[in-house]
Amino acid sequence: MRFLDFLVKNTEENIVCPDNTDEPSNKKSVMNKSTLVDEITNAIANPRDPKSLTKTDVGTVLDKFINLVTNALQDDSSIVLDKFGEFYVKEIQEYTTKNGNQIRREKKVIFKSDDSLKNKVNMI
Repeated sequence: MRFLDFLVKNTEENIVCPDNTDEPSNKKSVMNKSTLVDEITNAIANPRDPKSLTKTDVGTVLDKFINLVTNALQDDSSIVLDKFGEFYVKEIQEYTTKNGNQIRREKKVIFKSDDSLKNKVNMI
């Protein structure tokens, strides 16, 4: 089983932002990298298995994943993660705004979420 498949299978329902409460709030909670590493480690930890991944291992895997995605996007490739979404690069042409500012040509990273992710976020 590939690591990403394992990760998705074992953390799908387990990752929750620590700041989430049942009370409505205007403040959005944010999961940073170290919190994500902690949550993944806790979700896949097996205290009876001495070979289970440590926080350092999970952090290394996450760093490698980010590097692979970054390198693929730099090469104008797209990354499709089933049941999650797609990362791709869109080239924006040079244009002039209404107030006369010149916007230079650039590449933007776009994320398009998968329908299954949208449905889970919207609880459909």
